[in-house]
Amino acid sequence: MPYDSGDPPAVESGQESWLHGWNVIDVSDWEVIDREPVGSSDPLWLAQPGSESTLWLHKSTVIPTNGEEQGEDWAEAVSTRIAQLLGVPCAQARLCRRKGRRGSISLSLNAEGYSLVHGGDWLEAAGVPEFENWQQRSSRGHQRRSSGGTIQRGHNLENIRDALAHVKAPLSLPDDLTAFDAFAGYLLLDAIIANRDRHEFNWAVMQSLTDGQPDRLCPSFDHGTTLGHNLSDHKRRTCDREAFSRRATAHRFEHTRKKCLTLTELSIQALTMASPSGRGFWTHQLARSDLSRLELQTLRLDGVSEVTAIFIDELVTWNVRRLKDAIDCGQR
Repeated sequence: MPYDSGDPPAVESGQESWLHGWNVIDVSDWEVIDREPVGSSDPLWLAQPGSESTLWLHKSTVIPTNGEEQGEDWAEAVSTRIAQLLGVPCAQARLCRRKGRRGSISLSLNAEGYSLVHGGDWLEAAGVPEFENWQQRSSRGHQRRSSGGTIQRGHNLENIRDALAHVKAPLSLPDDLTAFDAFAGYLLLDAIIANRDRHEFNWAVMQSLTDGQPDRLCPSFDHGTTLGHNLSDHKRRTCDREAFSRRATAHRFEHTRKKCLTLTELSIQALTMASPSGRGFWTHQLARSDLSRLELQTLRLDGVSEVTAIFIDELVTWNVRRLKDAIDCGQR
């Protein structure tokens, strides 16, 4: 089994509740095993005390020059909870502090018998036409765009669907769903949480190292730059939720200088390309998911103000409404 789709191992004792896994854990004394090469916040792999083979990826929050600490930690936690309510397989995230600094930890998705291959490497190995691995190019100091005005060339839904043709969906999803069906669910989640960072190294495939075992799409991960995590409370209080939502573009996918789909538009396009089973599954999940207690519960998280909790609730509500309206229009 390539991952655990249930709650992460208990680190601290406490009463079971809707907030299980959201209590703050002090990881100051956890052993640093390695540094994660992919990421902009110096992520560290930490070993869970008493279970050194259980690794968690630690990320600190960002404190910009204005001194206002951002909310990558609570964004990770809230996004994980929304994913769970939608039935989207995802990495399990916990709030933490390390040496007095707020942050989050995410349970490793690596598993015995599998090798995690990032999407960029998977597309490259599949020989996807015109695909340009932007991370490799940027490391050489080149721009992330091609001639003719096309940006993120090759990282598009058609190529991803083709590259995942022989990959299975994560085990927690119904057997009749394909890997691309699962990916469409990830994009549905992105549209709800305003995740603009689904680049080709923010999705992956669990490649089997054992004969007879299928490759599987890795659960969704890295949801820290979501839900307006970097806005000030003043901005959250005064900004137009509808306008903010419509500015959430899928700029990590192939587009031109003149045209970039919104996250909602990309999600609907992916659902249209999914199998009938996949499309029906996510439409049903979206219709049945209850996010009504989101504001109340988010208020209890470390680092979340009342203004932030209200903003998150209203943003998620608006994004869900946009998705449902788009799906309804497509079914008429």
